[in-house]
Amino acid sequence: MFLYKTGFGDNPTFAPSFADTMAKEQSQRDAAAALWDTTRDLADYRDNSNAEDVAIGEAYARRNKAIFEATGVQLPNPRKDFTEKDLQEGARIADAGGNPWSVMEGREAAWQRQAAELARMKPEFAGVIGIERPIVQDAYAITRGAEEAAGAAEAQANAVGLGRGRKLASSLAGGVVGALRDPMQVATLALGGGAAAPARALGWRL
Repeated sequence: MFLYKTGFGDNPTFAPSFADTMAKEQSQRDAAAALWDTTRDLADYRDNSNAEDVAIGEAYARRNKAIFEATGVQLPNPRKDFTEKDLQEGARIADAGGNPWSVMEGREAAWQRQAAELARMKPEFAGVIGIERPIVQDAYAITRGAEEAAGAAEAQANAVGLGRGRKLASSLAGGVVGALRDPMQVATLALGGGAAAPARALGWRL
């Protein structure tokens, strides 16, 4: 039996528990990490000077992964894994005044032929192989996905009460990493632009 009346009132509040505090801190760390990742992906797939090439390379990688999981056949990625022979051929063409990109175009044509042959041999996987679906369509979807993920990360950061400073720091860090994958940004570093060059590019977008 209580000797004194309780006085919690109509809407009592309680000090947060240790578990609640830890859970909130973890949710904020997760939100900061998501901002870092999505800002980097925006640089890779949308903002950098080579974003289109990177997005197409990623589209080939994802399509090849799906094809391998369905058929067990591993196709090459025309935008990655260039051999020494490919590089030498590109240099020879460039020295002769030609277009070195023709080497990659030839690799893409070879991929199309291999994919078409695989679809003919395994018609049950034609939808996965997607020979009728341009790879650039997948690349555009990757860019749109990066934009949507960035928006979701921003909303998550707001929902968990991530401070403005931590939000900016996470976005800046991810963006600088992404910018440093841009050959034009790296070139400015070589010319003496310093680390501020990619930071300014990100700051302009922010």
